[in-house]
Amino acid sequence: MFKKTLTKMLTWLLVLALMAGYMPVIPAAAFQVYDQVYDLEVIHQNENGTSTATVFNEHGEGAPFAKDDQIMIIAYPGENYVISGYRIEPSDVDGVQYQLVEDKNGELIFYMPAQNVKVYFSYKYTGTYTVSLTQTAGGTIGFCNAFDKENYPGHEVRVDIEADTNDGYVYNGYTITGESGKTYTGDVDGFSDPAAGATLSFTMPAENVTVQGLFKKDDTEYPITITTEGQGTASVQGGAAKAKKGEKVQLVITPDTANGYALYSWTLNGSDPSVHGGAADYSFIMPGAEMTAKVVFKKQHEVAFSAGAHGSVGFAEGYSNPIFEGDYFTVKPVPESGYGVKDVYML
Repeated sequence: MFKKTLTKMLTWLLVLALMAGYMPVIPAAAFQVYDQVYDLEVIHQNENGTSTATVFNEHGEGAPFAKDDQIMIIAYPGENYVISGYRIEPSDVDGVQYQLVEDKNGELIFYMPAQNVKVYFSYKYTGTYTVSLTQTAGGTIGFCNAFDKENYPGHEVRVDIEADTNDGYVYNGYTITGESGKTYTGDVDGFSDPAAGATLSFTMPAENVTVQGLFKKDDTEYPITITTEGQGTASVQGGAAKAKKGEKVQLVITPDTANGYALYSWTLNGSDPSVHGGAADYSFIMPGAEMTAKVVFKKQHEVAFSAGAHGSVGFAEGYSNPIFEGDYFTVKPVPESGYGVKDVYML
């Protein structure tokens, strides 16, 4: 269209000159017209760069673009971006050359075909991405290191996920979700008590992510075993021989008082009940494990003292009636002034 219009204009100018009696000297270049020209469109995917297009021929820089014109496009990535690729439509153009200039910008050269052309540049982000933590009921989640909050793709991220075991919660997994909606997985290193939590390690993807710890109420019922020694009975109040973590367990302990027996001691898993939250009322808080209560009954005896003239005898400090069978105790004889202890014996 451009070529036809220009030709008509020059022709009419020549006709008018001849009609006026002139024979103008017209340089050859004045009749130089472009061949058919074509459009060139450069598309930057994700809008993370800019570009310039230059044509190398007698037309000079910029449009129009004719067949066999040598085209150079320079693409300039945005901040924290690099060129990850390019694509030319149609794909069969001639003389394609591509190289990086100034270690970052992309220089693409090719010959213009006899049709419109589209060039696509794609870019990759090279900056850091952030990790967000979502706190939920039942536990906490935190970074192992301050630098885990922001990372480059491919770097390791570590977070601790800890269940609130005092409120009866246990660790139940995690989620890692990217802004794109894609989910990721990592490696879990459980605590010494896996139900209490874990350290999660994962590789930072090329997008911002959110990490959430998952917790649930521990509904496992752990068994309770009760053993007795001596004459008496011991059981769990209500008759249940199991309880959930965090529940209060009440023991009912009844010595055979009719035959002189009393409670001598009770232990939980072989240690003092206080270690496991045991109280003076024979109750304890169920941990997330099996518990064994041992109850010992022993006979109690009264010790009577008798002293001869000129003195007295009784318990040493710290001892009193009744005395459990098999226990040691200390007596303290007190003679009157001028007298000594002649003998001490038991009947």
